[in-house]
Parts: sequence; C-alpha cells; structure tokens
Amino acid sequence: MNGISLILEFKENLNKKELVGTKCRACGSTSVYPNFHCRKCGNTSFEKVKFSGKGTLITYTILHAVPSGFKENSPLVIGLVELEEGGRISAQLDVSEDELSVGKKLEAIFQERDGRILLRFKLLGGI
Repeated sequence: MNGISLILEFKENLNKKELVGTKCRACGSTSVYPNFHCRKCGNTSFEKVKFSGKGTLITYTILHAVPSGFKENSPLVIGLVELEEGGRISAQLDVSEDELSVGKKLEAIFQERDGRILLRFKLLGGI
C-alpha cells in the first residue's frame, strides 16, 4: 500500500465516523495516523485497530487570529489528545476556554461541514 492509499483509507474511515489506526505486531505500539513503519521499533507489520475516540487532553493552544472559513469558530481551540488505546491525535476542541485544562477527559465527535466529515473532541459526557 502506498502513502496516498493509506491517507485515503484514513479519510474513508473518518467519513464512516470511525477512528481506525494501526497496532504494531512486534511491540504493540498504536498509531492513529497511517504509517509504513512503527515509530517505536521500526517494524513494518501492523494490524488495524478501531479506537473508541475517548482520551485525555495532553496540551492545547488557542488561536484568536483564525484562517478564513473558521471565523465563526473564533477563538479556535486545537488540542493534542492521547487516546485510551494509545496513540495521539490533534484536532479542534469543542470546549470553552474556561473548561480547558490538561488532563481533561474527552471524546471524539464527527461533524459534517461542506460535505466533509471533521473530527473534533468534546468533554467526555458533555453535550
């Protein structure tokens, strides 16, 4: 499988509202993003793993000067989430600034925008 195929497969899974990554058959390390080799041990044999979408906020940033197309979301909050099954992913957070703190439990949500499915995270159990 080439790089473009891996990216297209990742996007297809997002369009099905699924977060699917890989688990290294040698060391068990997981990755949300498509890879040709394990970042931990270098192995090239993987199995697919479906992530629950639940995780913990590792870090975040708040963008007050946002690109066009995101003005309605200003300020834009982007976070790095460590998933329960392992692996980290960055995405927009649907969390107010006063609720933000490292260590918060989050869950993935999939939102349609302009015919595409976008991955975002909200507070676990939140509305």
